[in-house]
Amino acid sequence: MNGTAKKQIQEIPLADIGEERLTQFSMDPPAETLVQSVKELGITHPVLLARHGKQYQIVCGHHRVECARLLELEIVPALVLESAPTSAAMLKRNLLENRAQKTYSDIEKGGIVHKLVEAGVPEAEIIKDYLPLLDLERSKKLFVDLNQCATFTPSLNSLLHSLHLPLRVFSILFRWDEASRAAAETLLDALRPGVNKCRELLELTGETAVKDGVPPQALLNREAIQKLLNDTDLSTPEKFDAIHKQLRLWRYPVLTDLQKQVYRAIDQLKLDGRIKLRTPENFESDQFKIGPGVNKCRELLELTGETAVKENTSPQEILNRKEIQTPLNNADLPLNEKYETIHKALRLWRYPVLTDLQKQVYRAIDQLKLDGKIKLRTPENFESDQFKIELQFKTRQELVAQVEKLFRATDSEALDELIRIFKELK
Repeated sequence: MNGTAKKQIQEIPLADIGEERLTQFSMDPPAETLVQSVKELGITHPVLLARHGKQYQIVCGHHRVECARLLELEIVPALVLESAPTSAAMLKRNLLENRAQKTYSDIEKGGIVHKLVEAGVPEAEIIKDYLPLLDLERSKKLFVDLNQCATFTPSLNSLLHSLHLPLRVFSILFRWDEASRAAAETLLDALRPGVNKCRELLELTGETAVKDGVPPQALLNREAIQKLLNDTDLSTPEKFDAIHKQLRLWRYPVLTDLQKQVYRAIDQLKLDGRIKLRTPENFESDQFKIGPGVNKCRELLELTGETAVKENTSPQEILNRKEIQTPLNNADLPLNEKYETIHKALRLWRYPVLTDLQKQVYRAIDQLKLDGKIKLRTPENFESDQFKIELQFKTRQELVAQVEKLFRATDSEALDELIRIFKELK
């Protein structure tokens, strides 16, 4: 790498440091804590500069120099490279020096990749040597996608960065024309949704545009969307919900009409707040569920992490155990049974005492002789004394049969045993 820094720290007049931003990768302003530190202590870590004509160019330390300008300092402590490095060398120097303490958004990474391309670094070298410096895998597709971020306007780049959107969410915009990107920018800037909600809006818009044979901007500029977006009586979450609902109506007109009929019928059942009737998402199955929803992914990750901490080992070691790998690789087990088996093993390791208690509870539940469409769920970790019953049914007759079976179970000794166990816990 050309350009070696003189070891002696020099005091460089701030006026002699140019505005060139080749190696400024961060899109954020200096942190307030850094501004305060420079104000009270000065710049304690010298910046790295390179000669650039009659001025100096920043190689590392843009935020420190920015603080100096904000505070109207006159002198900046610096190390100066003895010879003028190439643009590629300065980019690499900055990445190497800041790798340990800097993390970049995907939009910022796109900017870095594009600067490397403009500096003449070969594509193969960027993929092999530079993507790992950005904590990315060596992938040509990733390189191509990140380089395309340069086709966005500065304001769109700034918005996507401020929303913390990952490449997998905003990559759909690569296929949109300039007017459609501008319409998406207006929508996202007004709603400021989270990552998942952004993904839903962009995907619904893109899919509907393809279905209707129009550009995305034609959808987003329709009166129905614009009227909601400009309604000052609606809160931002209400605007999102209304716009999301409208996009779903255009994307799934048959499903949306069907949903209206289903929700109207559910309302007429007049269930209280403790009973939830869940319809299959997008009506891809014909089963209804009465009971609670479960965040299964969260449970698996939390159980794995907590068990690893408890046993002072790594999550990888937990997940590679035979008790996990055997059901995971069993082609004869359906997915829900794999999940239940793995979840049970993880809970056994995480809560060995509670798991023994669960065995007593499950034994009592088995003796109730409920069929597979009736699930009696015990409170997680036995922290409450509430049971939840989940029913799955397709017809009125199935629901009536399950309710009758539950009624018969209430007159059994097994139910008395369950109640006894929980009374002892209290």
